[in-house]
Amino acid sequence: DPELNLTRVQNVLAARLGASATLPFNQGCWTIPQTEGVHVVAMHGHWKDPFNAISSETMLQAQAAGDATVPLPPGSRLVLDVLNPYRRAIDPEGGKRFPFIDLLPSEMAVVYALLYLDPKLALRRIHTALQAKTQSLLRAVALFLQQNHLLNDVTPVAPDAPILADIARELVACMSERERASSAMVQHELQSYLESDSAPNSTPVQAGTMLSGNSSWSRRLLLRVLAKQLAGAENAFAPDQADELSNDSIRTWGHSTSGPVIAITGHTHAAKFIEHPAGIYINSGTWQDLVRIPADLSETALAAWLLDLQNDKIPRWRRCPVVRIDVNGPALLHWDGSILQDWSSSIG
Repeated sequence: DPELNLTRVQNVLAARLGASATLPFNQGCWTIPQTEGVHVVAMHGHWKDPFNAISSETMLQAQAAGDATVPLPPGSRLVLDVLNPYRRAIDPEGGKRFPFIDLLPSEMAVVYALLYLDPKLALRRIHTALQAKTQSLLRAVALFLQQNHLLNDVTPVAPDAPILADIARELVACMSERERASSAMVQHELQSYLESDSAPNSTPVQAGTMLSGNSSWSRRLLLRVLAKQLAGAENAFAPDQADELSNDSIRTWGHSTSGPVIAITGHTHAAKFIEHPAGIYINSGTWQDLVRIPADLSETALAAWLLDLQNDKIPRWRRCPVVRIDVNGPALLHWDGSILQDWSSSIG
């Protein structure tokens, strides 16, 4: 996290770890002195994630200037100004209106779920946080519907609202060819939906004509996008399945170090223990509640699952991962409240 780049935090961690207190430029990485020929490095893991990363350079410049704040990346603004108000939202009975905020595998999956469950409120929150308006999203969709913008990285929105380009790109990618060919109608349907007060429990999601003249089509499209996000995270919490972060880390081994490596990261909340010929990759995961990705991601099944998630009817599970490295080597363990046990034996 950003605070890891501050000198006082570095010094505390370095003293506890017996590590170098000097951060490599823009890396946020602690290297523990080589022991028995093994390089142990610890890092947050967001260095290749422009949506969330704050560089050590930015933090150290703010520290040197005595600044109280630093410019936040879109991911931090999304959490602070969009997701946190949803965390605080309470229904008339005193329960949480959106108890699933921390349960989905990515911030963008949460955004699509919120757009599905309460589009007007979701756009209002995004507008407040990121100066992103409904019309900006619709313009982005219109540009991505043009063939020359469909498959490249053009960002047809203001630089301070890149999230809208991501949303628009995913919406268009999940449309059929017939839907993409109906550009005017698509924009009309989306605008009507995004400016409406409709909620999914007021009108069931129904299969039918492609463009129905009501909110059904837009909601079905959002379910397709959310299904794609969840399918991509199907193995996110499988401890022995490599993901993008682990692969990025492992690719650097052998280039900057010699000998075996043990790398510890966080960032993705997905506990991992990946063995590789060049070393071992470990992600320390999270102690937050999690839910399993549903096996059936069809529109009807996903709509029902999402409503159950909103009503807090989906079983949660919690594992408390702990990384330990000692004379016996590296291990991923589970803290059950009284003892540390092997991670694999703790998963039911």
